[in-house]
Amino acid sequence: MHAKKLLLLLLLLIALFSYSQAEKKIALCDSLFLEILKQPADSLLLMDLTAAMYDLSSSHPDTVSYYAEQLYNLSKREGFYPGIATALNLQGMMLEQSNYPAAIAKYEQCLEIAKENNLWNLAASVYNNLSIVYSLMGEYSTSIDYLLELLSLAESQHDTMRMAVALNNIGLRYHEMKSPGIALDYFRNAMRYNLKSHDTAKYATNLSNIGVAFQALEQYDSAFYYHQKAISLHRQSHDLYKLEYAYQALVYLYLDKNEIGLAAANLDTALDLAHQVNDQYGILNLMVAQGDLLNRKKKHTAALQVLNETQQLALEMNYRSILVDVYKELSKAYQGIDDYKHAFEYNEKYISLRDSLQNIEKSKSQMSVNAYVKEKSDKEIELFAKNIEIQKLQLQRQKQLRNLIIVIGALFLAVALLLLHRYRYVQRTRRELEDKNRVITHERQRSDDLLLNILPSETAEELKNSGTSKARKYDQVTVLFTDFKGFVQMAGEMEPEALVAEIDYCYKHFDDIITQHHVEKIKTIGDSYMCAAGLPLANTTNPVDAVRAACAIRRFMEEYKQQRQAAGMQWFEARIGLHTGPVVAGIVGNRKFAYDIWGDTVNIASRMESGGEVGKINISRATWLLVKDHFQCTPRGQVEVKNGLSFEMYFVEEEVESER
Repeated sequence: MHAKKLLLLLLLLIALFSYSQAEKKIALCDSLFLEILKQPADSLLLMDLTAAMYDLSSSHPDTVSYYAEQLYNLSKREGFYPGIATALNLQGMMLEQSNYPAAIAKYEQCLEIAKENNLWNLAASVYNNLSIVYSLMGEYSTSIDYLLELLSLAESQHDTMRMAVALNNIGLRYHEMKSPGIALDYFRNAMRYNLKSHDTAKYATNLSNIGVAFQALEQYDSAFYYHQKAISLHRQSHDLYKLEYAYQALVYLYLDKNEIGLAAANLDTALDLAHQVNDQYGILNLMVAQGDLLNRKKKHTAALQVLNETQQLALEMNYRSILVDVYKELSKAYQGIDDYKHAFEYNEKYISLRDSLQNIEKSKSQMSVNAYVKEKSDKEIELFAKNIEIQKLQLQRQKQLRNLIIVIGALFLAVALLLLHRYRYVQRTRRELEDKNRVITHERQRSDDLLLNILPSETAEELKNSGTSKARKYDQVTVLFTDFKGFVQMAGEMEPEALVAEIDYCYKHFDDIITQHHVEKIKTIGDSYMCAAGLPLANTTNPVDAVRAACAIRRFMEEYKQQRQAAGMQWFEARIGLHTGPVVAGIVGNRKFAYDIWGDTVNIASRMESGGEVGKINISRATWLLVKDHFQCTPRGQVEVKNGLSFEMYFVEEEVESER
């Protein structure tokens, strides 16, 4: 059969040599389908036909729909369930372009057949396809539910490739819901699996997504580095679809930096690639960017024309996530031509849809993730309890066996020999037990030390005692961010080992400083260092503690700079920002535990850092009100940050003498 297939494919290649690439693919589908008519239950032929139809799916959807229908009818007649499920999956993919409910119905039919017949690869594909459809509709929580199903299935099959796909796509959903910090964690976990499997194409996609997350975190140098690296890999693999999205990311990066010329140049490249691969979703995204560019150039009438066309297409395709940005740019365009009525209407639409997609869906999605994590944790605890019970039974059996040996020995040995033997046995056992207890105590101490190095002591103790740690809300916590100036430039100029050594040197001193001032380290993100005072044990002194720690960090960085200058070496300079407010804190995940905090307080603290200056400590008004009697501060007034927001900020100069 394999020889026959190879001969058939060879004849097709010779006969179709003068055809166009699309004609060759269609002809290949024709010939493969004719073979399947002769051998309808041949799984290898089905795989070849499926691959050929996937290649045609973007350029010739009608052709693929036709063959999917024929394949469905043939497989239904023959009772060949892999063919039925494959046809339904392909039909769903074609319907995605015009009719979401119909596509979802096909996918659900396919999923039911795949589960009943243990077609796990098809089930995994459908879970991913359903997650994509729901994300396009803006229903992110449902999208994440399907991705969690995919992740669970992949873990049960030990399929690291699909585990990486699920983690990467969960990260994309959190990015779409404006949670770049959470998204970044998922992207990095996905990248670890792809590195292990040496999948360069998926690794390049991870790099691009990590760049997008850094971009959302306003760490533009890091974002540019990852985008460029991803583009280079996509070019090597000639993956035009992935290359288009990498250029899209560059467009929005340059828009965020207000570099209009570079944004326009990359927009043209991205649009050309999107049309080549017939990516309708990508084209609409780029049309929104085009409207944004025209608004920035004050060409509001032209922007309205592009954006109204985009709005119509997005409504037809039910792309709610794109509509959010369309409404935002339409409001700007109408405001630009002094049509304030329409500007107000579209601003209201923008706010309503944005809140629906970001806040409500984010909350529902997090509940799904938490439920998934809890379910896994409960299973692991149950397994642990069973192992303990087995160990108890084994110990009981060993004890019984030992006692039996002693009784038998007592029948054959004299009393004196028995006592002597017993004495020596007890002494030896005691010494062995003492040695083992010392080893156990040492290993337990190492384990406890490692856990305390990862988590706060109170949280670690709770985790050891109960196996879980509940998230807690704190009404007053002061969050501190630092960020190194020119990090990417120095990264390009220094050897990697030297760069890591310098960062490690600085971060170790930061760790010592915050420990002295009762501040808890949260995490590092690239060249950004994050810590918080007032948790895990709540207190009222955390604003003063955190600002004192910031002053100590500033003094250290000044001394470090002087030492490096004197040695003729490069040095880092840091911005420091603080804000005080409520947060929620707890453990993320159930492997490689990470203690983290969430809330607007974290975002505002980050804005204080990015809105500050090198060598300065920039604090919000909320923090200033709590520390003004302890520190001399210079008011800066209202300072504008990203997305048109502004905050009242202050520079901390020095601590008031009488309070020291």
